[in-house]
Amino acid sequence: MFSKAKVDEKLEREIMEIPAIDIHSHISPASPKAAHLSDILLYHYIATELITAGMPSSLLKGNLSDEEKVKNSIPYFKRIENTATYWSLRRILEDLYGFKEEFTLNNWERLDKEVQRRAEDSGWTEFVLKRKAKIEKTFLTCIPEESGELTSKGMFVPALRIDNWINPFYLRENILTLEKITDKSISSLEDLASGMKKMILGSKQKSVCLTAAFGPGVWAESPDGRIAQS
Repeated sequence: MFSKAKVDEKLEREIMEIPAIDIHSHISPASPKAAHLSDILLYHYIATELITAGMPSSLLKGNLSDEEKVKNSIPYFKRIENTATYWSLRRILEDLYGFKEEFTLNNWERLDKEVQRRAEDSGWTEFVLKRKAKIEKTFLTCIPEESGELTSKGMFVPALRIDNWINPFYLRENILTLEKITDKSISSLEDLASGMKKMILGSKQKSVCLTAAFGPGVWAESPDGRIAQS
């Protein structure tokens, strides 16, 4: 008869072997690996938490090198140790890079060298996604103006993100971008519909689906600067 502990272990093993499909990823197919420690420590969500915890955003801006940004941020990680994001970061560093210590100003360079060493491994991406995470397919978040990324390759599947063409389509900058993509002048609703159709059909052969975030309403700014919701 199995003990509860053994049943739990068996269930965990079985669950960990279930293949997964990552339906929303910001991985760049051209460079899917972290090339520098800053790519991990200062990923958008982590950097945002550090700033909300009191780190001046100026410490990550300007012409600072990756090394300078990492050194600037390390003293502030103590402030986010109670967050799920920090827990996830620690799991990444331990599971993928074997780094179980607290990263500090005295040891971060050793960790950085390990990240760079792994980045030079041609099989690293497949090892992390397929063998460690059991991810069979990863849907990329591609935007029309960067159509060069719309290439299905191995485990990467392009998904065309069209938020800008649904919610704030009325913004002039989005209209200009659509004109550039489609090489078509847009001055009416008919032109807009035709341009969007051309853009989507032009990406049809390269992407497998469309993705978008739908808000509860559309916000518009009137000429006098007032904001109204429709």
